Amino acid sequence: MNTRAIEQFLKVVELRSVSRAATVLGQSQPALSRALRQLEADIGTELLYRDGRGVRLTDQGERFARWAAEFVDQIDQMRRDLDGEAGGRLRGATIGLLPALSRQLAVPLTRALRDLYPDALLRIVEGSCGHLVEWLADGRLDIAIVFDKPPLRRLNPEPVATQFLHLVGAKSLGKLGSTIPFRELADRPLILSSRPLGNRGELEGIAQRLGIELDVVMEVDSLDSLLKLLEAGEGWSILPAKALQEEIAHYRLQAAELIEPRMDRTLVLVLPVNRVPMPGAAALVRAIKSEIQRIYAVEGRRPRDTGIGWADRAQPMQRGAE
Repeated sequence: MNTRAIEQFLKVVELRSVSRAATVLGQSQPALSRALRQLEADIGTELLYRDGRGVRLTDQGERFARWAAEFVDQIDQMRRDLDGEAGGRLRGATIGLLPALSRQLAVPLTRALRDLYPDALLRIVEGSCGHLVEWLADGRLDIAIVFDKPPLRRLNPEPVATQFLHLVGAKSLGKLGSTIPFRELADRPLILSSRPLGNRGELEGIAQRLGIELDVVMEVDSLDSLLKLLEAGEGWSILPAKALQEEIAHYRLQAAELIEPRMDRTLVLVLPVNRVPMPGAAALVRAIKSEIQRIYAVEGRRPRDTGIGWADRAQPMQRGAE
């Protein structure tokens, strides 16, 4: 049982409808239904039942709802007290996201942070990893959410989640299975980012160890341009498919997880160094981390050592996890 599930339950009770609550919470109805079923399993009793006009509380649900409302009030008070101890309430923040992540995270993050900080002015800025780190250093960003790279280690990035990389291309180029060995990339024309960006260096290092040569026919650093080229069948690319699942569907693309070796990318939160934290910074980090992990949790992601398909291959990570 977790705080988020209890808050979701209370929203369903308030609106008397799972579908309306899902819309307000910014998640799918099946995901919310799963969260409610898990909450009932954790408690060990049925809390809600459906009738022709929506959902209603059982007798046990009535009792639990009263306790849950008091519990959430106490949690909110604790957050307010901690914010005050950390230097005051958050008044505003500028959050930097990679373009691929922005497509997946911008809407749910905005909704969650507005609920927590209704008076704060929140801004979301897109840019490459290099640009986001540069903007952190010169004060234009308060926090960045990027994929981890060795140069970032000096900034003490906080791991949040892992996403696995896939070969992505047009269906017209031939059907892919659910996985593809890295060695088979040698036979495919690839459209990749330029060397200073993305995962180009890692890809070339693995190819060298396997004794193969990658056929890079084009370098593109714009995600939108890359997706259009892939749709046109101009080649294949290596992307975190889960973060781009809506785009993959829109551009009629397909994806297969790279294996032998598998490649993953760790999603991290990065804060400015040598700068006094803004009021409410600690609470903001907690909220962002919690929301990102909630997004992964409600979409059914499981640990990386299980054999699951590409649509599920990402999961929350704890700080310090490999």
